[in-house]
Amino acid sequence: FLVHCTRGNSGPLPNESIEKYLDRAWNTGHVPEAHPLATLQQIVQDRRIIGNTRLTRTSQPCVSFSAVPVLELLARRRFRSHLGRWDWEPFGVLVQQSALESLGARPVMYGTDEEYKRIAICERPFFQPFGIKDKHTALDWSSEQEWRLLGDLVLADLPREAVMVFVATQSQAQQLARYSPWSVAWIQECT
Repeated sequence: FLVHCTRGNSGPLPNESIEKYLDRAWNTGHVPEAHPLATLQQIVQDRRIIGNTRLTRTSQPCVSFSAVPVLELLARRRFRSHLGRWDWEPFGVLVQQSALESLGARPVMYGTDEEYKRIAICERPFFQPFGIKDKHTALDWSSEQEWRLLGDLVLADLPREAVMVFVATQSQAQQLARYSPWSVAWIQECT
């Protein structure tokens, strides 16, 4: 299984217009900020993970996954000050690698800016720089073992057994299992 962790959102939800977001803020009296669990609930409700371009170099939306086992991934969890967030949250979706490969998902190529300039334009959505290296920071993104799928991932199109949802606690799992068509596991107590 490959891992897709959800994140909170402090702006419009995926596929939400700025007008709808502002209406939501006006109606609630505060700036809505979605918890990673709320993002996961939206994914389960929509049966879809919406691709984005936030952390890629191209305008091609994609959904990112990690090939690192989920418990190991969460054990590496760190706050990334340059991004203003945690790199992984204990909420997300596990999808069989073979199911994703059948849809065109593939591992990311890690390299330098010079290598990025030399690859074909059609390969660029699958490229990620090695990381950040300066006098204060040294990050190597290749340890994430990232995979990408271009566009959205329509979970409803996959076999039921190819998808599993995970959350932090047993009570969250019980709540989400009421309307999830997929198995729901809790992992926080395990980490």
